[in-house]
Amino acid sequence: MKDDLGQPYIYVHKKALDPKTATPADFDAFKGKVYAPEKMTEKAIGFIDKNKDKPFFLYLAYTLPSRFFASSGRMD
Repeated sequence: MKDDLGQPYIYVHKKALDPKTATPADFDAFKGKVYAPEKMTEKAIGFIDKNKDKPFFLYLAYTLPSRFFASSGRMD
């Protein structure tokens, strides 16, 4: 089963947006349908449910983006 975020490809090396002229619509291309930490949490919960009757170790480290344009949009 293929498991990806289904996000469109973004060429990150193009010219940066000018903060003086950028509008909220300029950032729409950076908003995806699925936020990676949500998918990671979903997978971790599935793993816990599957292995709850036996010992296991789960290390889940979130690498949250440090750039504002990589948000889920819920903080807007």
